[in-house]
Amino acid sequence: MAFAIHAQWLAWRNRQGDLVEPRRQARTVFVVSVGLIILWLLGSEIVGRATDELALSGMASAAGLFMGAFVITALLFGLRHPEAFPTALPRATGDDTVPEAVASPEPLDATLGQSLARMMTQDRAYRDPELTIGTIAARVETPEYRVRRHINGGLGYRNVSDYLNEHRIAEVRSALADPAQADVPILTIAMDAGFGSLVMFNRVFKERLGETPSAFRRRHLDG
Repeated sequence: MAFAIHAQWLAWRNRQGDLVEPRRQARTVFVVSVGLIILWLLGSEIVGRATDELALSGMASAAGLFMGAFVITALLFGLRHPEAFPTALPRATGDDTVPEAVASPEPLDATLGQSLARMMTQDRAYRDPELTIGTIAARVETPEYRVRRHINGGLGYRNVSDYLNEHRIAEVRSALADPAQADVPILTIAMDAGFGSLVMFNRVFKERLGETPSAFRRRHLDG
């Protein structure tokens, strides 16, 4: 039961930042399905022990597990579409610019794109570690679903974290390669760029650039 509840939490915790609508809906169905399975198993066990009909309660539990597993399997089968599980973002290139779009499967909203670009490049809103899709939508005065569609369908990012981390990494890379900031601790640079923890920063940095921040700084400053 603890594992099942933990699975529910994992599925639900990042729902707000998920930009893929079918996957966001699937998270809700998954959490509800697992919750119903837990309640059914508990109810069957309690009734079986109270009435001494353990065999019958065991059959009821098995039937509930079968139906729940069937629903979850059907749900996951429906998510096989590439929109639900798109390919990973390409690693950052050698320059320090932030790409305008990773992919463009849908037409871009020019006005919204300009507002988001201004918010990220001029206001550097990504420096706020608590920034959410709701906050972004409120600041650009656009419905949240349109912002989700633009960042995911227009720019090609899987979730809000990928979108924000793209800008954060660009700032960090620039700072690490700057001789004037050679004495600034990497932790300070990462936190200033909006990363909430050093562990998350190191993981994202290495995933995107293929090396650690210290190795990146050493390579650029030595060069």
